[in-house]
Order: sequence, then structure tokens, then C-alpha cells
Amino acid sequence: MKCSGYIDISAKHFPKMQMTVNGNYINYFIISEKGFENLGMEEKYFALSINADKQKEPVMKQKIKSFVQEYNKDTEEWNQITLYCNSDLLAAAKKYITATNLVLGTLGAILLFIGIMNYINTIFTDIQVRKHELVIMESIGMTGKQLRKLLMMEGIGYWGIVLALEATAGYMVLWMMGKRIKEQLPYFKFSYPWGCFFLLAVILFITCAAISEYMYRKSVSGSISERLKLE
Repeated sequence: MKCSGYIDISAKHFPKMQMTVNGNYINYFIISEKGFENLGMEEKYFALSINADKQKEPVMKQKIKSFVQEYNKDTEEWNQITLYCNSDLLAAAKKYITATNLVLGTLGAILLFIGIMNYINTIFTDIQVRKHELVIMESIGMTGKQLRKLLMMEGIGYWGIVLALEATAGYMVLWMMGKRIKEQLPYFKFSYPWGCFFLLAVILFITCAAISEYMYRKSVSGSISERLKLE
């Protein structure tokens, strides 16, 4: 046999290949049917994957299990067929998956709560520091509408910065984590949680808008002269 080169399977438009998940760093040899015939080797199938509809899966599973049992009766141990059903594996690991999702979900919720509270604290502190500045701006002609718009735009600005960082740096961190896990678990597939991302984006937007509105109402409470005296 002559090696004609190496193929980069990660290259763009490379056709998807069916590969085994039993082990890492496996060398695959791609050969034409004619070339394989010239080797004089017997063709064998080492794995067969079947996708089944959920409603029809129980019937199919039972039929395949019966076939495997019948086949293995008169077959030597080294040449027997093994059946793996993803639905059975998922059912067996359901408690583990549920517990893991609960722990990770709780951790994510705590981190989200800490982040929102930190944001609220930052905005409150910023408004307290800028009270003198805001009341002076009102005293020289800034209207309440302009002040509300200013605070609202600042809140939306913070929201935009958070989303930009999450969509760039956050995505890269998750992608690198997924790549690392993929090296350890060949069957692992990474997919970015866009649904959660957009849901959190909406929640953060509402939070930013609500805080900005609250701080506006708090800033304009009382007359300008009274607030100038206090400040």
C-alpha cells in the first residue's frame, strides 16, 4: 500500500464521516472500493447505527434484541454482536443528568443573581455620587425628560457592553471548554445555548430599564432648590 497523503477532516466542506467513539487518536485509512478488492480482505461491518422514531422505538428495539440473541446463540464469543441503545443509557443516567443540571442550574442562577446585584449596586453608587451633578444640570435647564433619557441610555449602554462581552469572550471560553471536553469524550457535541442567551438578554434589558426608571424617580423627588441645599 502507498500513502497518498493526509486529510484534514476539520477543513471546510469536508464530508461528515462516521467514526467510532471507542477510544481517541485512532488512525483512519480511506481507500477506494477497487483498492480494497485488490487487498483480498473480507469486508466487515464493525458498527451499525439506527435512528428510530420515539413511538416506533420500543417495537424496533425488541425485534433487534431478539435478532441479536438468536445470532449470538451459535456464534463464538469473540464474534458476537453487542447492542447499545442510547435510550436505555439515558434512562439509566437520568438521575445523574437531573442532579447535574440542578447543581449547574443553581450555580448559574447564583452567579446571575450576584451579577445583577453587583450591577444594581454599581448604578446606585454612581447615582449617589452624581446627585450633585444631576441636580446642577437640572437647575441650568435640563428637563426631566432629558434626565430620564440620559439615565435610560446609560442603562442600555451597560446592557450592550455585557451582551457584547458574552457574545465574544463568553462564547470563546465556552467553545474552548467544549473543545477540551471533546478531546476526552469523542461523542461530545458542543452547541451554544442561544435560547438561554436571548432569554437572559431580555431579563437584563428589563432589569436595566427598571433600575434606570427607579433611579430617575428617586433623583427628581423634591424641588430643585431643596435638592441643591441638601447636596
